[in-house]
Amino acid sequence: MSVLTQRLDEDLAGVVESARRGLVQVRRGREGGGAGTIWHADGLVLTNAHVAGGGPVEVSLSDGRSLSGRLLARSSELDLAALAVDATGLPTI
Repeated sequence: MSVLTQRLDEDLAGVVESARRGLVQVRRGREGGGAGTIWHADGLVLTNAHVAGGGPVEVSLSDGRSLSGRLLARSSELDLAALAVDATGLPTI
């Protein structure tokens, strides 16, 4: 393996690990759930509107913490929802 190839592998591994930390699981009780991303370190999470539904959700972070999320905005047309969790210093995507 060349030095350039090895460096590229290391760089890509770093990008993947950074992205992984910014991914979350969003659940609506027993109604199901899906994935989301931490968009801002102060607790802004983006997910699909059909995942967020219209009520409270639970957001599971990659470090194992589960936080209550509240719906800030939702667009069925774009299938996009913004959630807030009470946390700071979160790893963003």
